[in-house]
Amino acid sequence: MDFPSPSFDESRPATSTRQAGQHIDEPRSSTSSSHQNQPGLPLQSSSGAISANAGPNLYTPHSSGGTAGNGRHAHLGDPEYRESPTMVSSTSGLRSDSRSMSGSTAAQSVFGQAVTNADAARLDSQATASVRRPSSTVDTLVSGPTPLSGLNISNGSGSLGPSPLSASAATFTGNAKAGMPIAPGAPGIDGPVFDEAILRTLCGLDCGLPLMLDRLKQSLGSCKETSTFLRKRALIEEDYARQLIKLSRGTAEAYSTSEGKAGTFVSSFQSLLRTHELLGDNRLRFAQQLTEMGGHLLDISKEVERNRKEAKDLGGRLERGLLDIEGSTDKARQRFDYAAEDLEKFLVAKAGESTKDVNAVAHLGAASGPGGKRAFGKAISKFGAKKNPQQMQRQEEEARSRMSVASDAYRKEVLSAQQARQDYFGLQLPRVLRSLKESADEVDTGLQYHIARYAALFEALLVNDGLTISPAQPEEGPGLRGIAEAIDNGYDFKTYLQNYASGYAQAGHKGLRRDELDDESFAMVGSSPQPRQQRQESVAEPPSTAVFGVDLSDQMIRDGVEVPRVLQKCAEVIEAYGLQLTGIYRLSGTTSRIKALKGKLDKDVETVDLTSEENLTDINDITGVLKLWFRELPDPLLTFDLYHGFMEAAKIENDRLRHIRLHERVNDLPDAHYATLKFLMGHLHKVQAYASVNSMSRSNLAIVFGPTLFRPPPGEEGRALQDASVQCKAIEEILFHYEAIFVDLDNDA
Repeated sequence: MDFPSPSFDESRPATSTRQAGQHIDEPRSSTSSSHQNQPGLPLQSSSGAISANAGPNLYTPHSSGGTAGNGRHAHLGDPEYRESPTMVSSTSGLRSDSRSMSGSTAAQSVFGQAVTNADAARLDSQATASVRRPSSTVDTLVSGPTPLSGLNISNGSGSLGPSPLSASAATFTGNAKAGMPIAPGAPGIDGPVFDEAILRTLCGLDCGLPLMLDRLKQSLGSCKETSTFLRKRALIEEDYARQLIKLSRGTAEAYSTSEGKAGTFVSSFQSLLRTHELLGDNRLRFAQQLTEMGGHLLDISKEVERNRKEAKDLGGRLERGLLDIEGSTDKARQRFDYAAEDLEKFLVAKAGESTKDVNAVAHLGAASGPGGKRAFGKAISKFGAKKNPQQMQRQEEEARSRMSVASDAYRKEVLSAQQARQDYFGLQLPRVLRSLKESADEVDTGLQYHIARYAALFEALLVNDGLTISPAQPEEGPGLRGIAEAIDNGYDFKTYLQNYASGYAQAGHKGLRRDELDDESFAMVGSSPQPRQQRQESVAEPPSTAVFGVDLSDQMIRDGVEVPRVLQKCAEVIEAYGLQLTGIYRLSGTTSRIKALKGKLDKDVETVDLTSEENLTDINDITGVLKLWFRELPDPLLTFDLYHGFMEAAKIENDRLRHIRLHERVNDLPDAHYATLKFLMGHLHKVQAYASVNSMSRSNLAIVFGPTLFRPPPGEEGRALQDASVQCKAIEEILFHYEAIFVDLDNDA
């Protein structure tokens, strides 16, 4: 389509002049039919850039007495161009006052080799890893740099809509009159994982790309430092663990050849060393886990750093490609301006303009830049000096042809630049920003996960160390305190005395003797261990009224009760005197008093007055004897047969399903165990109601009673430490749903 021609009135007197900065007066209509459908003049701003109203046609409608740019008159009147879409306000930069453009986004970049299908595929694969496309309605992305605060998504003036890479076909709005679909096949991401509003904000910022590059660099720095910390922490733990294991084993070997004590001390000391060896094993496993975590973070940082470099290179190529295209547009505009000036000079010369008109020369010289006067003089000589009408007509046609070619080339460059900007701002830049943002999210999420995992592993390590030092169940060992209490110095000395005297006599040593020493004293020394053996035998055969170490069903049938009397008596006293005591059940009582109280309850539970001043001296003695009673049950309260069922149910992630499965396992308990568990949970429910005072929440009570009520089946004792957290989770869940499991069921019945 040809451009409308400028409408110079050739019949105008040649003496018409203008001052510099004035406009060439022009009639509203052309008087020459030969000027129709010929290229005209573009609009030019004072900065030399394309007018904001110059679209693909480069022109605006003709208006009487109007001016455009730096004094050049608009000669255009074709109604086809009255509704022109907005073009860029400057071709010297990547951003403009308005990014709203018409037309459709091309499936591929118009930058030539600036971006390839492989680049786009790589970015898509990075952005869509392990995610799914959102189903929410996508807004529109509008133009204009927008501050981070005060975003107005509802209008089309400098505000931001959703990501151009969303699943729906978003369109440019705002100043553009034609919507442009944006990347209908572009990658999406799950809403809870990726924040589309952040991407829209980044797309609206001039500094979006460097911002994300710098932010990702910060995240990588944090990831590397955390990885270094974990790996160095692992080295410290590993060195500590190996030194502790080496110390324990070396001390055991050295003691075997030393002159140290024998008897109960050496047994306890060997148990002490074995406990420290177990602590070293725990630390060694912890160090291995930290090493794996640090290595994983290092791998993440290397991979994301490589992705960052690729995205940075790609973004740079895209920017350079767009700058090259806009540079070509500037050059085409300059060529068009030169051709238009030549045509205008020729028309002036043809109309009889005098070369001596200084004012006209000055104005045309200012319009054409430095050297304008000389160029104008040459143009007059070229077009007007001694030329016949046929030559001037031919030269006019040649000038118009050159201007038409320059105009077509300029229009092609403008359309190419417009398409390139659409592709860059509508598809390629958001794709690069999405890739960088998702890489940053990957690093940040992975970093947070490993820090949380470190906290959980460290906590589990301390719990395991605590259970190793002080096991919750007697079958797992006495613990360090029990090891120390097992040392009987008096018995060791008597044994040593007897053995030493016997060996001394057999060696034939002669020394002072006490002939008065009666044989009865030696008999007492030799028979000193006998009371200990008799005491052990008496413990091995509990009386008929014993409650400790007796099967739960047997003692309830024997006593004819629905709830074990020892549980009922202890719970009543605790509820009366201990609900507001800080750390109830968590604090341990005195071992000697707990053993004495156990003996009394074993002898006759009915005659023991737990409310006496002696027994109320420390309420923790009563809680301790109750926990001891549960631990010494032959079959734990939550039985061996149902152990695996409870563990599997407690591991279920879904809250509702976990509750249902644990409820089913509770219902599977034998009647005696079910009734006892119901009474105990009711008692603990009352205790946790005072958590604000006694600090015993459900979780704290679960930590105490998890290992107390659960015990791995015979042959699987090694699972105790592994399942400790799961046992606590099961007790906490049952206590949390106490009313739903027990109370509501009774009400329904």
